[in-house]
Amino acid sequence: MKAEELFDLGLRHYTKKEYPRALALFEEAAEHGHVPAMLWSGVCYDFALGARQDYKKAFDLYARAAEAGNAEAQWRLGYFYLYAQGTAYDPASAYLWFERSAKQKDQMGKQLFAQAQEEAEWRYRELLALLPNRDPAALYAAGLCCKYGIGTEKDAEKAKLYLSRAAEAGYAPAERALRE
Repeated sequence: MKAEELFDLGLRHYTKKEYPRALALFEEAAEHGHVPAMLWSGVCYDFALGARQDYKKAFDLYARAAEAGNAEAQWRLGYFYLYAQGTAYDPASAYLWFERSAKQKDQMGKQLFAQAQEEAEWRYRELLALLPNRDPAALYAAGLCCKYGIGTEKDAEKAKLYLSRAAEAGYAPAERALRE
């Protein structure tokens, strides 16, 4: 059976609440590179539908689908980064995945990105208040905000300045960021 057929059959089982069978079909289709099947397999592991809840597996499946351009998987992946489900807490990655989803006009992605933008702008203002103290972690964070346009406009010169000051203070993550 082709991946699309496996996925369609999986959806029929899913709508009948036959989750174990649906998940098996989604996983088989995902193994053949079917992107929506990756997303739906992730949903099954995320919500314990047909298998034990496994945030790590859900994260991995969402990541594969997100990298392949699936807008729903992108915001779901961002959510996992934001709430440390199946991965480490990483609000910057969450922001970037919400943004990717929003750019594809996904409604939930747009909503989550708007919320993340508000939060990032507030946090960026908080970081700026710490900069006169030359706090290396704050300089590093402000540098990343400027580098990626999180909470502020992208500004490569400011990013380099903040990251360089953090690196001069011996902050290793800033040294790595400058090399990238």
